[in-house]
Amino acid sequence: MTSHPSNSFSPRPYRLLMVALASSFMLSSCGGGADDLIKRLGEVTSCGGKDCKDSSSLRPDEIRANYLISQNAGSVKVEASFSLSTNSATLVSLNGKDKLSASIGSQSSSLNDIDGSGTKYVANLADASPQASVSVSFNRGSEAFVSSVSMPKQFAIVSPSEQIALGRSAGSLYVQLDVASDAAISASTKMLCQRADTSVFEATTALKSVYEPSAAGGAVYRIDTLELDQALNDASRALNSANPNLSLVRSCDLELIWTLSQSGQSASALSKNSSISAQRSASHLLQYDARK
Repeated sequence: MTSHPSNSFSPRPYRLLMVALASSFMLSSCGGGADDLIKRLGEVTSCGGKDCKDSSSLRPDEIRANYLISQNAGSVKVEASFSLSTNSATLVSLNGKDKLSASIGSQSSSLNDIDGSGTKYVANLADASPQASVSVSFNRGSEAFVSSVSMPKQFAIVSPSEQIALGRSAGSLYVQLDVASDAAISASTKMLCQRADTSVFEATTALKSVYEPSAAGGAVYRIDTLELDQALNDASRALNSANPNLSLVRSCDLELIWTLSQSGQSASALSKNSSISAQRSASHLLQYDARK
């Protein structure tokens, strides 16, 4: 039997396009026309086929803005995405007179759609100050809805001070950070792992950590090794969900990333569910072995 290459064409966008064309034809018979067709085609193709609305069709308070600010090596990165205030699964794409800009002092830059999907906007500003104050402006014509945040202070990992080896039977990993007791800290890890069948994979996943203020030697963040092992295997299975008999993770080279977040003030004209947050990160390396 002759095999044929699979067709990568997805019928869903095609069906949606045909529906839009047919609807437009019927509307044109009743007084509709090219404007209706253009509008419907835009609804089909915007946001890469995802559920999406144009920002110009919404009031500012119907738009949920999500701004994330980070700083690395003298560069401040500003990322923005938008969704419907009442349903975060419905994305909002900027169009018409709606534009975005970010500024630090007198320096300003427009945020651009990075991949043409209308789902994520990015700008980079040169700044190496320890606590830069960043403003992000949602501009609609002559109106500007400004959100702002200050970068948190740089922090360091006190211990461990060098790469360590960690076995599954160790019970816990303790990490000391030079941050305030009320700091908003989260943990994640990048991994390069080998399974028991010697296959390898790379992934990134969030980790659960517990703050222990009364630990001997000072406050620490604790990660349980059993929960770490579970997170690594969950990440492995997420990459191979079709294989119910996937081998367990045997060992990993990990980069543990600790992120300090600081919230700012969102523009009051936008949805009350909007957010702006600035983040700094510090990381350390460890070798994990599930056999030990």
